[in-house]
Amino acid sequence: MGLVLTPDGRPAPGVTVVVATTAAESRSDAEGAFQLDVEEGRTVRLEAHHSDIGFASAQVRAPAVGVTLQLQPRAGLEIRVLAEGRPLPEAAITVQQRGGEGAFFHADRTTGTTGILRFLGLPTGTLSVEALLPMTGARASLVVETREAEVTPVTLLLPAVGVVRGTVVTRAGAPVAGAFVGVEEAEGLPAQTGEDGSFELKGLPTGREFRLIARTPELSLDVPVSARAGQTGVRLVVRDRALYRGRVVGPSGAPLPAFSIDGRAFKAEDGRFATPLDARDGQLEVRVAAPGMLTRTIRVGPTLSELGDIGLQPAPRIDGMVRLAGGQPVPGAVVTAGPDTTRSGPNGAFALPIGEPPAAGTPVFVHAAQGDLAGSAEVTFGTSAEIVLAAEAPVRVRVFGADGRPARGRGVQLAGPRTYAWTTDADGTAGGRTLAGDYRVSTDAQPSRVWFVRLPTSELVLGGPVGSATLEVSLDAPVEALWVEKGAVGAPAPSERPGPHGEGQLLFGVKRVARFEGLSPGTWTVVAVRRGKAVLRTVQVPGATRLAL
Repeated sequence: MGLVLTPDGRPAPGVTVVVATTAAESRSDAEGAFQLDVEEGRTVRLEAHHSDIGFASAQVRAPAVGVTLQLQPRAGLEIRVLAEGRPLPEAAITVQQRGGEGAFFHADRTTGTTGILRFLGLPTGTLSVEALLPMTGARASLVVETREAEVTPVTLLLPAVGVVRGTVVTRAGAPVAGAFVGVEEAEGLPAQTGEDGSFELKGLPTGREFRLIARTPELSLDVPVSARAGQTGVRLVVRDRALYRGRVVGPSGAPLPAFSIDGRAFKAEDGRFATPLDARDGQLEVRVAAPGMLTRTIRVGPTLSELGDIGLQPAPRIDGMVRLAGGQPVPGAVVTAGPDTTRSGPNGAFALPIGEPPAAGTPVFVHAAQGDLAGSAEVTFGTSAEIVLAAEAPVRVRVFGADGRPARGRGVQLAGPRTYAWTTDADGTAGGRTLAGDYRVSTDAQPSRVWFVRLPTSELVLGGPVGSATLEVSLDAPVEALWVEKGAVGAPAPSERPGPHGEGQLLFGVKRVARFEGLSPGTWTVVAVRRGKAVLRTVQVPGATRLAL
């Protein structure tokens, strides 16, 4: 039992008090009093926070009475949330501490009519700030630095998104509860149907059409359905999924006890599986993966339900070392190359099997991270990867609009090992510090385009003339997604998220012609996805180049 007080010693009503690391919480009454039930003899940390007043904490041993939690403003943020340049009310704000205890702070109210929320009682140092509009699922986040007794201004730019509403039913018209609903070719907030089969699919960018998906472990979408943000009354009909059986074995014929089928994990000592799968265009395509093994894709007719033994071979390996700039080895670093991951050992060494190796001679991009440090290297098989971890490095971003002029006051978001969001100055530039790694970069100056970049680099140019090459792609029919990726690459898996794995650019909803600017001269692969099927073309781009696809 105890009291919550304001910084000047007055009772603070309506303040949430929690027991750190548990779900126990209380709220102070009109006199500032609170009471929490805690196991007798247990030592706990109490935390009180109110975004308009401040934060307080105390270490106590139960039972305890007369505990005083006096709120202090500490560091603060003045958060401004905009959407399409206008203030956005009713946005929920969450702040997470980076490093330290990694504490979460939730604002006690949403943004007002001015789109502004003042948030006090935060720790100093690096914080991740997120704004979410629950009604549509629009969200944005950025990383900021706070200082004691200072209120730091922050601007978050939420993208223009909308909601698709509808129902999922069986062929007989019965509602399907608990079905997963999403989109094939873009990001959004996945939904789950209610007892009446209804769903709300939030977070979809406006202005283009999306192909919807709906499934349960036993049911899948019967016929393709497309919809736009803002559409209601969408009806998704599902049918029984065909069941397929088989056994996954290693090179000696011994069963593999852990594996995945089209991304679904299985554990079976005898290597056997039985799972529903969906055929496409009269053919079943199944991706089979296991730790340390080459990923294998098998193709069979949809009527063959017994797949038999599926043999996998050992994957080639990337060996290397993770170090600091001073040469000290880094144990326990997370090392990744695409979907493959491992950790460095006590001496900083690692061995990373690559389940889907690139073409011979093509380098593999390997990334390593630990805490606030990250590094990367490109390495070919047969050579050792030396990865040096470093802190965030500065980068400058120049943003151009579709008209080729510098884009002033526009939002830029980088999503990768961390997420960063900035706003361009009068000359169309923005910048900050970022960790090394692969990033998806977007800007509301060109909302239908996504850039894929590899950091660190001193400057990024979005829409401007980086390099001397351009590629104009003409299409004989509209596509859901179209992208270019540096080098010669293979076809994406049907379940993969659209876009390059490395350097490149991605466009959604292209009807007839697309233009990719700022490409470095050399070999590029063009990938078009139409109704879930990918068409590829590898082309040399020495300068201004045109391609019909």
